[in-house]
Amino acid sequence: VLKNYQKIVESVKFSGPTQMAQIIRKTIESSSRDLPFKYNLLLLVTDGVVIDETETVKALIEASFYPISVVIVGVGDSDFTTMRRLDSDESILMSEDGSTAVRDIVQFVEFSAYE
Repeated sequence: VLKNYQKIVESVKFSGPTQMAQIIRKTIESSSRDLPFKYNLLLLVTDGVVIDETETVKALIEASFYPISVVIVGVGDSDFTTMRRLDSDESILMSEDGSTAVRDIVQFVEFSAYE
């Protein structure tokens, strides 16, 4: 996987801004149609800071009620502070209105840590 990534990444042009809420909600829609038969894994590869953080948090909290896990892979040298917060390893993910996830569904991995 790493060799293939390194080979093709030179020909890929990443562009921003990074928005995640919409694709998370699409995954929820798909998951709700497949209940209770499938578990969904959403893989997000990003090179930037998420700009719709409030909406992303709300979408992740909603997704925590479904058979969904989200893996976020950060590539490049951007500031991934927000991604680490979405990972919520320290505490359960909470929105501005106080809603909380029912389980931790996000794993953030910084690609450069494994090169």
